[in-house]
Amino acid sequence: MLNPQIVIITGCSVKKLDKKAPARDLYQGVVFKKVKDLTELLGLDFMILSAKYGLLYGTEIIEPYDIVIKNKADILKLQEIVIPRLVQIEKDYTLIILIMGKNYRAVIAPRFGTKYKIIHDSRGIGALTSRLNKYLKGSLQALLNDLEDCRI
Repeated sequence: MLNPQIVIITGCSVKKLDKKAPARDLYQGVVFKKVKDLTELLGLDFMILSAKYGLLYGTEIIEPYDIVIKNKADILKLQEIVIPRLVQIEKDYTLIILIMGKNYRAVIAPRFGTKYKIIHDSRGIGALTSRLNKYLKGSLQALLNDLEDCRI
Protein backbone atom coordinates (compact mmCIF):
# COMPACT_ATOMS: atom_id res chain seq x y z
CA MET A 1 0.00 0.00 0.00
CA LEU A 2 1.61 3.26 -1.09
CA ASN A 3 0.52 6.32 0.89
CA PRO A 4 -2.75 4.80 2.02
CA GLN A 5 -5.60 7.00 3.12
CA ILE A 6 -5.84 5.98 6.76
CA VAL A 7 -8.39 6.79 9.45
CA ILE A 8 -8.15 5.73 13.07
CA ILE A 9 -11.46 5.24 14.85
CA THR A 10 -11.35 5.10 18.63
CA GLY A 11 -14.01 4.63 21.23
CA CYS A 12 -15.23 7.48 23.38
CA SER A 13 -14.23 7.68 27.03
CA VAL A 14 -16.17 7.77 30.28
CA LYS A 15 -14.15 10.77 31.46
CA LYS A 16 -15.40 13.94 29.75
CA LEU A 17 -15.45 17.70 30.14
CA ASP A 18 -18.61 18.99 31.80
CA LYS A 19 -19.51 21.40 28.99
CA LYS A 20 -20.22 21.30 25.25
CA ALA A 21 -17.02 21.01 23.17
CA PRO A 22 -15.58 19.59 19.95
CA ALA A 23 -15.53 15.79 20.28
CA ARG A 24 -11.71 15.70 20.15
CA ASP A 25 -11.61 17.94 23.25
CA LEU A 26 -14.64 16.61 25.15
CA TYR A 27 -13.25 13.15 25.87
CA GLN A 28 -10.56 13.07 28.56
CA GLY A 29 -9.67 9.38 28.93
CA VAL A 30 -6.01 8.33 28.83
CA VAL A 31 -6.31 6.03 25.81
CA PHE A 32 -8.46 8.55 23.97
CA LYS A 33 -5.87 11.30 24.47
CA LYS A 34 -3.03 9.01 23.32
CA VAL A 35 -4.94 8.09 20.16
CA LYS A 36 -5.69 11.75 19.46
CA ASP A 37 -2.00 12.64 19.95
CA LEU A 38 -0.97 9.77 17.68
CA THR A 39 -3.24 10.83 14.84
CA GLU A 40 -1.97 14.40 15.09
CA LEU A 41 1.68 13.26 15.14
CA LEU A 42 1.29 10.94 12.15
CA GLY A 43 -1.08 13.18 10.21
CA LEU A 44 -3.87 10.59 10.14
CA ASP A 45 -7.58 11.22 10.06
CA PHE A 46 -9.39 10.59 13.32
CA MET A 47 -12.94 9.59 14.23
CA ILE A 48 -14.68 8.67 17.45
CA LEU A 49 -17.31 6.02 18.06
CA SER A 50 -19.61 7.62 20.63
CA ALA A 51 -22.10 5.54 22.60
CA LYS A 52 -24.60 8.39 22.20
CA TYR A 53 -23.84 10.07 18.88
CA GLY A 54 -22.40 7.26 16.74
CA LEU A 55 -19.41 8.07 14.51
CA LEU A 56 -18.04 11.56 14.94
CA TYR A 57 -15.26 13.62 13.47
CA GLY A 58 -13.21 15.35 16.15
CA THR A 59 -14.45 18.77 15.10
CA GLU A 60 -18.13 18.01 15.74
CA ILE A 61 -19.47 19.94 18.74
CA ILE A 62 -21.30 17.70 21.22
CA GLU A 63 -22.77 17.83 24.72
CA PRO A 64 -21.35 15.65 27.50
CA TYR A 65 -23.34 12.51 28.33
CA ASP A 66 -23.24 9.43 30.53
CA ILE A 67 -23.91 6.48 28.23
CA VAL A 68 -21.79 3.41 27.48
CA ILE A 69 -22.36 0.41 25.22
CA LYS A 70 -23.24 -2.35 27.67
CA ASN A 71 -25.19 -5.05 25.87
CA LYS A 72 -26.47 -6.48 22.60
CA ALA A 73 -29.45 -4.08 22.52
CA ASP A 74 -27.09 -1.09 22.81
CA ILE A 75 -24.92 -2.52 20.02
CA LEU A 76 -27.87 -3.09 17.67
CA LYS A 77 -29.31 0.38 18.33
CA LEU A 78 -26.00 2.08 17.57
CA GLN A 79 -25.43 -0.04 14.45
CA GLU A 80 -28.50 1.57 12.89
CA ILE A 81 -26.75 4.95 12.75
CA VAL A 82 -23.13 3.78 12.47
CA ILE A 83 -23.30 1.24 9.63
CA PRO A 84 -24.61 3.68 6.97
CA ARG A 85 -21.84 6.13 7.85
CA LEU A 86 -19.21 3.38 7.67
CA VAL A 87 -20.29 2.57 4.11
CA GLN A 88 -19.27 6.11 3.09
CA ILE A 89 -16.08 6.04 5.17
CA GLU A 90 -15.02 2.83 3.43
CA LYS A 91 -15.15 4.70 0.10
CA ASP A 92 -12.84 7.41 1.44
CA TYR A 93 -10.14 5.28 3.10
CA THR A 94 -7.97 2.33 2.14
CA LEU A 95 -7.25 1.43 5.78
CA ILE A 96 -9.51 1.79 8.83
CA ILE A 97 -7.75 1.19 12.15
CA LEU A 98 -9.87 0.53 15.23
CA ILE A 99 -8.63 1.24 18.75
CA MET A 100 -11.57 0.48 21.02
CA GLY A 101 -13.03 -2.05 23.42
CA LYS A 102 -14.90 -5.23 22.58
CA ASN A 103 -18.45 -3.83 22.75
CA TYR A 104 -17.49 -0.88 20.56
CA ARG A 105 -15.87 -3.20 18.00
CA ALA A 106 -19.11 -5.22 18.00
CA VAL A 107 -20.95 -2.15 16.68
CA ILE A 108 -18.65 -2.09 13.65
CA ALA A 109 -18.30 -5.88 13.26
CA PRO A 110 -20.86 -6.26 10.42
CA ARG A 111 -18.53 -4.18 8.22
CA PHE A 112 -15.27 -5.97 9.10
CA GLY A 113 -13.32 -6.70 5.95
CA THR A 114 -9.85 -6.30 4.53
CA LYS A 115 -9.84 -2.53 5.12
CA TYR A 116 -10.32 -2.97 8.87
CA LYS A 117 -7.49 -3.67 11.32
CA ILE A 118 -7.23 -3.31 15.09
CA ILE A 119 -4.71 -2.28 17.66
CA HIS A 120 -5.60 -4.26 20.75
CA ASP A 121 -3.93 -5.62 23.86
CA SER A 122 -5.69 -8.36 25.81
CA ARG A 123 -3.65 -7.48 28.92
CA GLY A 124 -5.75 -4.38 29.51
CA ILE A 125 -5.70 -0.61 29.31
CA GLY A 126 -2.20 -0.25 30.81
CA ALA A 127 -0.67 -2.49 28.16
CA LEU A 128 -2.60 -0.72 25.40
CA THR A 129 -1.39 2.65 26.70
CA SER A 130 2.20 1.32 26.59
CA ARG A 131 1.74 0.29 22.97
CA LEU A 132 0.36 3.72 22.10
CA ASN A 133 3.33 5.36 23.85
CA LYS A 134 5.64 3.23 21.69
CA TYR A 135 3.89 4.43 18.53
CA LEU A 136 4.15 8.05 19.72
CA LYS A 137 7.95 7.61 19.77
CA GLY A 138 8.09 5.72 16.49
CA SER A 139 6.77 5.99 13.00
CA LEU A 140 3.70 5.16 10.99
CA GLN A 141 5.47 2.01 9.82
CA ALA A 142 5.90 0.80 13.42
CA LEU A 143 2.16 1.17 13.92
CA LEU A 144 1.34 -0.55 10.63
CA ASN A 145 3.59 -3.49 11.54
CA ASP A 146 1.53 -4.13 14.69
CA LEU A 147 -1.91 -4.21 13.12
CA GLU A 148 -4.07 -7.28 13.65
CA ASP A 149 -7.05 -8.61 11.76
CA CYS A 150 -10.33 -7.41 13.20
CA ARG A 151 -12.19 -9.48 15.72
CA ILE A 152 -14.57 -8.87 18.57
